[in-house]
Amino acid sequence: MKKYSYDWLLGSWERTNDRSGKRTFEVWQKWNSNFYHGKSYTLSQNDTIYKEIKRLFYYDGKWNIEVNDKNGLTLFKAQKNIPNSFSVYNPDHDFPKEIHYWIQNDTLRASVGNDGEKNEFSFVKL
Repeated sequence: MKKYSYDWLLGSWERTNDRSGKRTFEVWQKWNSNFYHGKSYTLSQNDTIYKEIKRLFYYDGKWNIEVNDKNGLTLFKAQKNIPNSFSVYNPDHDFPKEIHYWIQNDTLRASVGNDGEKNEFSFVKL
């Protein structure tokens, strides 16, 4: 699998299709050419009601992502990586089994899902 740069992730992003009364953010940093660090959090009335830490890393010829949230650490392995998009998969995880990120114009897009259930997210850069 070819190694692409995912610098388009970099920066602070705010979700545009959030539920009323909630604000969700993603912040991505590049630590080196093989490692990106991300965090997501959701606020409700200035209280953090959800957070997760993500590590997007290049290992063994593939981009993978680890997600650390209230349920612990989960590894998702590369399924598809192209210049402005990546998909990772973990068939053993209950939800989600697949995570997909892509850039569309100036919007960071993401989806998480299983067979038949999918949540989509849109973010604008702050």
